Formats: sequence, structure tokens, C-alpha cells
Amino acid sequence: MDRKERNRIFYILAVMLSVFWFQNAFGYQINLNKGLNLISLPEQPANTAIDQVTSSIAGKFNSIWAYVGGSWKLYNPGDPNFSDLLTMEAGRGYWIDMKESGTLSGTGTAAPFSISLSTGWNLVGYNCGSLEISNALASIAGKYDSVWAFKDGVWKLYDPANPNFSDLTTIEPGFGYWINAKQSTTWTCSTERQSITTSANSLASALSAKNVDAAASLFTPEVRETYRADIAAHPDAFAALATPLSQGQITAIPEESIGLINRRPTAEMSIVIDGITFHAVLEKVNGVWLFKKL
Repeated sequence: MDRKERNRIFYILAVMLSVFWFQNAFGYQINLNKGLNLISLPEQPANTAIDQVTSSIAGKFNSIWAYVGGSWKLYNPGDPNFSDLLTMEAGRGYWIDMKESGTLSGTGTAAPFSISLSTGWNLVGYNCGSLEISNALASIAGKYDSVWAFKDGVWKLYDPANPNFSDLTTIEPGFGYWINAKQSTTWTCSTERQSITTSANSLASALSAKNVDAAASLFTPEVRETYRADIAAHPDAFAALATPLSQGQITAIPEESIGLINRRPTAEMSIVIDGITFHAVLEKVNGVWLFKKL
């Protein structure tokens, strides 16, 4: 048995050991501390009614605040009739005041890849996978003064004029961000990043549903039948990949203008399963990003 085959078997065994924690768990889970938490939804809920979105933490929080169009909006579960924050959706940031620690969980569809920003302060989320902050903000470079986050009770700042003195270094789904914009603009992912994220989410959905054919179609032709056989033989193990795959971080991506001759563009993702990091490789085949190694 060669090294490549041993690594592949180890990978499948590691995934199978994680089934207990991840099976049928495709969606999102956001850990919340007692007190204030600044969060966003990494997926768009099918039902955006705020009492439905927060059902997993019912009774555990005092209030939720959002900042929309320059105005504060409040949801008080003890007095919902006098609350003006009635929905929660991907793309916005939210302050949640927790009575005790808890986990906000739910399922939904892929979040939008673009977020509109107004001049001044904007409280927003981010839906394009974890990314080094200057790369995450590339589409609005020069159009904002600062970005703030509140993580584990501590404020963190990114100042593009003083990046070496900034302690906010990564933008991640699930957190909320204050962006002070110099002008109205739209914050977007790169086209390639959108395409890779879409392929990863599609594969996560297919694995979660144990749809072997749909999952196999998202692998390159050279390895498709190998993965089809593996998924068919271990559907529960591969279903366990759904959540970590949907939360994977794109770690290497070609420039959108790249021109490769006789070679496919390649990208990489890191996927964390039960504390172990695996590296997935994708190739662009006929304009579509497909997995070459998972």
C-alpha cells in the first residue's frame, strides 16, 4: 500500500470517527458567551422571523440589536409587541445580549456574496469564508476608514493606514463587523472565490443529503468514480463532512486574470474535522471548480 492510499484510508477513518458529532448537522452553529456578542448569520434562514431564528437560544438572551440604515432596531423577547427588529438574515450584524452561554444554531441556504455599505457606520456580516483581512476587503480598498469586531469580549481593529498596528487580522463568517465607509459601495467576494464557495456548498449539501450522484459530479473526471465508490460505501462518514466543508477556508486561489496553458487553475481549501486539518484541492474544469482531492 503506497503513501497516497494510506493517507486516503486515514482520512476516511478520521471522518467516520467524527460522525457522532457532525452527522446530519449541515448548517451553522455560533457559540455565544454570557454578555454581549457581535455575530452574523453565515447562512440565509428559510424562515427569517426572529423568534424562529433564535429558537435554539430561547430563554437564554435579554435582547438583540441591529443597526440598519443609520438607525438602531431592537428585539426584546419579553416584550415582542414593542420590538421593531422582527427578522434576522445573512449579511447583517447583530448584538446579542446573553443571560448565559449558549449556541445559536440553524440551517439555511447560501448567503449572498455582496453586501451594500452606506457612507458612515455599517453593522454587517461576511459570507465568503475565512480570509486574511486585506484580501477579504479588496473589493472596497480605499473606500473605508476602519473595521471593528468584538470577539470574546474584546474589541479588535483593522486600520488599513496602519496594518502593522491592527489586531483584527482575519474576516470570518459568523462574526459581525462595524465598517466605517467613506462612501456608498458594495462589498463583494472575488468571482473565483464565489465560484469555489458555491462548489463547496453544493458538495456539502449533496453529502448531507447522501446524494451519491450529485456529490460525485462535483469531483474532477479523473477521480470521480473513485469518490463515487467511497461515498456510496461510507455515506454516513461523508455526510459528516457537510458542516466542516461548508466552513472550510480557501487558503490558495489563482488570480482571476491568470492564463494557464495546458494546465488547469488550482485552488486549495483547509477543512478542520475534530481538530485535525485536512487540505482539499480543487481544479477549474470547463469553467467550473471541481474537487480533485478531498
